[in-house]
Amino acid sequence: MSSPTLALVKSHKGKLFTHCEYAYSYKGDSKFFSVSEDQKSIFDLASLTKVLCTTTLLAIAVDEKKIKLSDPLKTYLPHFHSSKPTIATTLQHSAGFEAWLPLYKLKTKQEYLNTISQSYDEKKFLTQVLYSDLGFILLGFLLEEIYGKNLNLILESYGYTNLKFNPENKNEIIDTGLSPHEKSPTLGLVNDDNTRTLGSACGHSGLFGNTKSVLKIGKEWLLALKGKSSLLTEKTARTFWNEKPYPKTSRSLGWDGVEQDGSSSAGSHFSSSTRGHLGFTGTSLWCDPEKDLLVTLLTNRTLLAKDVFDKKPIYEFRKTFHNSLVEEILKESP
Repeated sequence: MSSPTLALVKSHKGKLFTHCEYAYSYKGDSKFFSVSEDQKSIFDLASLTKVLCTTTLLAIAVDEKKIKLSDPLKTYLPHFHSSKPTIATTLQHSAGFEAWLPLYKLKTKQEYLNTISQSYDEKKFLTQVLYSDLGFILLGFLLEEIYGKNLNLILESYGYTNLKFNPENKNEIIDTGLSPHEKSPTLGLVNDDNTRTLGSACGHSGLFGNTKSVLKIGKEWLLALKGKSSLLTEKTARTFWNEKPYPKTSRSLGWDGVEQDGSSSAGSHFSSSTRGHLGFTGTSLWCDPEKDLLVTLLTNRTLLAKDVFDKKPIYEFRKTFHNSLVEEILKESP
């Protein structure tokens, strides 16, 4: 049977991206698709790092009683000047951090921490949700403090060996073009400037992988929500899925939700219980526990973009793609 979604993806190859892989799992049945110029298969996952690594590891740390979500960041990062931001509010982007700073001009982890601390304004705590890389950089530092090792080694210790920061097999990494701020070539390297300067491993970005490795994490969360995960408890998974320290938002702890008016880049067919995330390089993951559906889309849209900060083309593609794919899945397997 011909696939309208596959035809859609093929029609955008060479215009929006040179490489694209997508995959879905529906009621336990997984399918994988690839439309690429060559056999390279490792994508820069960009901000999917926030959920695949940082959010997941923090949920595990909660279950292991290493941390509490109500703990201030300062408990684990004593050089941070304020006791206001908690782990929970930082995960939700409601702690009051600035969205971004040019940290790539610095050199060390301590300089990153000091600069983020100096920029923090307590008056903004729980006044809004402002999507922030800075908060997740600190959450990455926190994880390294409580586990006493780097993010790569922490992921490996829980069996996630196919998700890597700074992978060794660089010839398999798909090119994402020039970095957004320094305009440096990134072939074989992470696209994010702030991540690359700090050794290519941060809590907000830097993870590399493919559709199989992304789906593996998504499946674990859906299993946890059913009480069937060996990694996460149902109670903790539901807390991360549903808790909103700042209520007027689609964002929970680490995860984003799907607007039900059809405006989401996830399209119109995911349920209100869906959670997911986007990545700057053109990546995404959406997890729908009601439909028992996972969809991941990986591209290198930044390579061909005339302006990488103009996200309208990838927004429109994502929305059309998800509507097409979910309609296709439900038609084949209602």
